[in-house]
Amino acid sequence: MTNTKTMKQLACAAAIAAAFATSSATATGNESTAPAKQTATDGMQKSKEMMHDGKQAVTSTARDAKQATMETARDAKQATVETAKDAKQATMETARDAKQATVEAARDVKQGAQSMANKTEQAAGQAADKFADWSERKHLDRYTDEKDRLEEQLKTVSTRDGYRAAIEKAGYMITSINKNDRDELEYEIVKGDHSYEVQLDFDDGAPRASSIDVASNLWRAESTERAMEDKNYRPSGVMFDKDRGAAYSDRTHVKDWSQEKERLERMLTTGMTVKDFTGALQREGYMVTSINDREPDYLEFEIVKAKKSFEVHDRPRHRPGQEVVDVTTNMWQSEATEKALVRSERYRSALPALRFTPDQARLASALLDGVE
Repeated sequence: MTNTKTMKQLACAAAIAAAFATSSATATGNESTAPAKQTATDGMQKSKEMMHDGKQAVTSTARDAKQATMETARDAKQATVETAKDAKQATMETARDAKQATVEAARDVKQGAQSMANKTEQAAGQAADKFADWSERKHLDRYTDEKDRLEEQLKTVSTRDGYRAAIEKAGYMITSINKNDRDELEYEIVKGDHSYEVQLDFDDGAPRASSIDVASNLWRAESTERAMEDKNYRPSGVMFDKDRGAAYSDRTHVKDWSQEKERLERMLTTGMTVKDFTGALQREGYMVTSINDREPDYLEFEIVKAKKSFEVHDRPRHRPGQEVVDVTTNMWQSEATEKALVRSERYRSALPALRFTPDQARLASALLDGVE
C-alpha cells in the first residue's frame, strides 16, 4: 500500500513539472519556439527519469519490506517454538507438582482415616464394655451356673421349712414370698446382682417338693428391686402377702409373655437395620430403649411396652439356614429401660386417683398394657 502511494506521488510530481513547463512556453508566445520545445523535451525526460527512480525506489522498498517480513516471521516462529518449549516444561513441572501434591494429600487422607478408624474402634470397644454391664451375654453363663448349683442343693432338702434354710445357707437373701399354700411355695431371692424365683411344688402337702425350679425373676417385688439396687438393704420380717404376691409371680405372667415373645419373633426379620427394627416395633407400641451391642454379625437391643420388656438378638450370619431373631428375657436392664418401666408403673398407680368408672379404668389399664 505504501509503495503504490509513493509511485502515485512521483507521477503527479512529474506531470505537474511537465504541465508547468508547457504553460510557461505557451505564456511567452512565440518568442522562441525552439527553446520552448527544448524545454518541454527536457521536462519529459526529467519526468521519465523521476518515474524510473521512483520505480527503483519502490522495488527496493518492497524488497526490503519482504526481507523484513521474512525476518520477522522467522523471529516469530523461533519465539513461538521457544514459548511452546517453555510452556511444555512449565506444564510438566506443574503436573509433577500436582502429582506430588495428590500423593501427599492421599497419604494424609489415609493417615487421617486410619486415625479415625482407630478412634472409632476404641470408642466402640469402650461402648461395648459399657453396654456389656446390662447385656444378657455378659451375665448369662454365670447366672445359669449359679441357678443349676442352687437347684442341686435344694434337691437334698427333705422338709418344707428346710428349703428356706438351705437358700439362706447358700448366701441368698429372701426378699419376697409370692406363694405359700399347701401345694405351692415360691420365693424371690437375691445374691449380688442376681435374682431368681424359686418355685416349689408339693404333692398333697408332702414335706418334700416334687418339683424344684430355680427360674428367672422377671416380675420382681419392690423389696427385690431395692435389694438389687442397694447392697446394704436387708428386708425384715418377709411374710406372704396373698393380695400382692401373685402379682409378682412369674408363673402368673409367663404364658402371656411367651405368646408375645413368639409373636415378635415371627414379626421381626433377621438382617434388618436398627432403623427398620425401630420402625416395626414402634408400630406395635414398643420403644427401643437401649442398643447393647452392634456388630456386623450381631445386634442386641432392649425394648419396652407398658410393663413388658424384652431383649432382642439378631445373628444373621451365625446360623446359616436357620437365621431367626431371638426375643429373650431382659433381666439386666439399662437405665433407660428401667426408667421407661418406672414411668409405666407410675401411670398405672395413678389410675385409681383419677376416679374412672370401672369401664374407663379397664380401658386405661388395657391401653397401658398396649392392648388395642
